[in-house]
Amino acid sequence: MKNRIWKPGEKGNPCAQHYYYQFFQRKKRYRGVLEARNPEQAKQAAQKVWDEEWSKRYDPEPPEPEQVLFADFVEETYLPWSRIHKASHDDDVRTTSVLTNFFKGKNLREIKPAMIEQYKAKRIGAGRAPATVNRELSVLSKVFTLAVRHEKADLNPCQSVERFALDNERVRYLTEDEEHRLFQAMGDNEQLKDIVTVALHTGMRRGEIFNLKWFDLDFDRGLIQVRKTKTKLNRVVPMNARVREVLNQQRRTSEFVFTSLKTGGRLKDVKKAFNTARIEAGISDFQLRDLRHSCATRLSDIGEELVTVAEILGHTDIRMTKRYSHGMQERKREALEKLVSFSPRQPHAKNVRKQKRQGAHPAVST
Repeated sequence: MKNRIWKPGEKGNPCAQHYYYQFFQRKKRYRGVLEARNPEQAKQAAQKVWDEEWSKRYDPEPPEPEQVLFADFVEETYLPWSRIHKASHDDDVRTTSVLTNFFKGKNLREIKPAMIEQYKAKRIGAGRAPATVNRELSVLSKVFTLAVRHEKADLNPCQSVERFALDNERVRYLTEDEEHRLFQAMGDNEQLKDIVTVALHTGMRRGEIFNLKWFDLDFDRGLIQVRKTKTKLNRVVPMNARVREVLNQQRRTSEFVFTSLKTGGRLKDVKKAFNTARIEAGISDFQLRDLRHSCATRLSDIGEELVTVAEILGHTDIRMTKRYSHGMQERKREALEKLVSFSPRQPHAKNVRKQKRQGAHPAVST
């Protein structure tokens, strides 16, 4: 660096003297006046000016990070991705509608863990179940994972937010009496009756039933090809006589087996109608997905092996199926009860001592 420094001819302040500087960068001249106590300070100050000019020219400030609205990213990037990659796309549409309403006007980089904690508190305060809020947080986390991948966000704030602890062992199943009352309460809603029947006799999930297309059904061999599953693994479920009858009587007005009476396309939900019938039947703490649990529990109760039940349900880990083994537990209890006949009940030692004392000192009658 050639940085010329010199002192002007006139007298200056003895505490802070004036110095001139001059240098060139890529044929451009820079010059000015510095205040310094001595030539060494003036040289250091001139060097600082030279460095700043060099930085402006050759090390420009990094551009401001792009600010993308959360709602815009969900609409333009996440939902199109979800439509291609996720079987639960329709659920994502509903969930992201709630999320975009809460984070309205917020950029992706503005959303912090504390803000997500506020979302959790609001949803719980509105009466949403912890499991529901956890599912919504999973969607939110996936949105940010995709945003980081597209360089629209620096990090995923959901990674610093704890999910609600859940009791995943909950199993609610339909008793025979409840099933009878439920079908009575459904009245003339034949479509709802058919969906409930298929769920009870196949263990298929709600979305799997709604996604059924006619080419998935093989009536000759009595098989259902279940596609677009939660685990992304296709499976085959046999039809029993009841399911075959129900599927055979559906009208072929669409590529889908169960169609919306309003749009004629894929059926999206029957929750409202189902809950109305459930309440009328006086059945509490029961959801549409519990029909799948009911199928699994009944299979276990009649003695089917857990491996078979797992294959029907599409479980990748048999530990998930063990919670339905109520029948197995009851059979183990019956087996242990049979041991009672081999070991007659022995009197308690305390009772034996009491009887001996009474024999040694018989009561005196008056």
